[in-house]
Amino acid sequence: MTRRTGRTNRLGLALLGLILTAVGGTALARALDLSPRLLGEGHGLVLGEPTRRFAADHWWFWPALAVASAVIALLALGWLAAQTRTQTVRHVSLEPDPRHGATHLPAQAATHALEDDLTSSPHIHRAHATLTGAPTTPQLTLVVTLRTDTDPTDARLRIQHAVARLRSALETDHLPATIQIRSLPPHR
Repeated sequence: MTRRTGRTNRLGLALLGLILTAVGGTALARALDLSPRLLGEGHGLVLGEPTRRFAADHWWFWPALAVASAVIALLALGWLAAQTRTQTVRHVSLEPDPRHGATHLPAQAATHALEDDLTSSPHIHRAHATLTGAPTTPQLTLVVTLRTDTDPTDARLRIQHAVARLRSALETDHLPATIQIRSLPPHR
């Protein structure tokens, strides 16, 4: 999920929460007969005679309701589609200056090589690497699961050396890395 998607999620969910809180508060106020003149009787029909008459007297009511429902459905589909977007890089540009040509390395080749390098260690059970950001300035996200009886210091050194080899292969000194280290639960 991108930062923009995360911001949009927080804003959308906060707005939806406010709307649902207002609707729930209104329904509670009606049920408790706090304002029967404004909200109607607590024991009355939800859609009383005035609402039914309004819908019958205005031809545009039902089409407008259908359009509003379609817009809400499209917004919901757009939100679902936004959840799948990531900033994953497809290729890494090895030549920073386009005037000298274009040399691209598939990002999966680099990440799979890093994963293979790490999992060949007796300390590491599993590794998953992802390159995100821009092709010219990628960022590494690495999740490493250690074996049960592994010394974390040895594993950390192995990870540092593997990331250094990746930086060398990408011909860059600057490859920001976020590394998450997990351990397998002990056998019982």
